[in-house]
Amino acid sequence: MTLQFAYWVPSVSGGIVKSNGSRKADWSFEANKRYIQAAENAGFKYAFFPSRFFSEDGGENQLEALALAASLAPVTRNIQLVTQVLSGLWHPGVVAKALSTLDHISSGRAGINLASGSSRLRRRRIK
Repeated sequence: MTLQFAYWVPSVSGGIVKSNGSRKADWSFEANKRYIQAAENAGFKYAFFPSRFFSEDGGENQLEALALAASLAPVTRNIQLVTQVLSGLWHPGVVAKALSTLDHISSGRAGINLASGSSRLRRRRIK
C-alpha cells in the first residue's frame, strides 16, 4: 500500500481553514495554479475542489469548483481533480456534462465528491 496525499484547493478568499487565526491564503486563479503545480510536483495524488452555496466563514469571494478544476486541468499532468458538487445547486444532467468535459480535458483525471451540504446558519434556524 502506498501513502497518498490530497489537499483542499483554497478557492475561497481566506482559505478554508476553520480557525480564529489570521487567514491569508490567496484564492485567486494564479495562486491556485501555483498551489496545484507545487502539490503535483510534491507527489500529491488528489486536489479536492470545495463548493458552497454561500460562505459562512468570512470568505466573501469564491471560485466555482467545476470551472476552476477545468481551468487547472491543462496546467497539470497527474493529479486527480475531484470537484465537490452540492445537491440542489446543479441539475444532475448539467453536472454529468460538465464532469464528462472535465474528464476529457484532463485525460481521465476527473472525480466527483457528492455532498448533501451543510450550514451552521441552517442548523441554527432549525433549533
